[in-house]
Amino acid sequence: MLYPIGIDPRVYSGLQGLTTQSFVEANVKNGTQFSLTDEIIIPASTTVYRVFKTPVELDTLIKTRLINTNGGIRFTQRVNATFVTGAIIDPIGAPVGTGLLFNLNDRVINPSQAEYRAVTSVSAPGYPRDAIRSTQGTGSNREQGIFDASGIERSLTRDTEYLFGFENFENRELYVMFSTTWYEGPSSVDL
Repeated sequence: MLYPIGIDPRVYSGLQGLTTQSFVEANVKNGTQFSLTDEIIIPASTTVYRVFKTPVELDTLIKTRLINTNGGIRFTQRVNATFVTGAIIDPIGAPVGTGLLFNLNDRVINPSQAEYRAVTSVSAPGYPRDAIRSTQGTGSNREQGIFDASGIERSLTRDTEYLFGFENFENRELYVMFSTTWYEGPSSVDL
């Protein structure tokens, strides 16, 4: 019997095991799993916008998204919006003034091809693709919008700007810790 090169033949008789790993684990090891964390202060009863622009020639798969806040907010992801971009945002951990979106492997120098920026004004909000709302009121921090279970991810269109809105429903200043991880590269399935 012929066996694939590099695989111990005992695997086929049940006398040896194979190591498996998730796509996220493999992506981290290859330097293609990226991350950003943005601490956003939202004045009372206002909306703060960010824009996430996907790479031109690479697929982008959102793997996790986590939103922590201390009050009532709504996160909305929109497409086909018209807006004016502002400064490049330096995610937590990025060198000041770089806007560097880094991969999760400190030993592999491979910067993201995506962009994350502030938005100074929105003239047409486009249409929502996703929305999450937290509860209003004071108290402990609330955690909303966790997408990290196996198989739950978002496949984004190449060379597209996604408008992220963080709307404060309260009459006091709130904070949001927005964290997301994504893969950039060829997809295992043609999209």
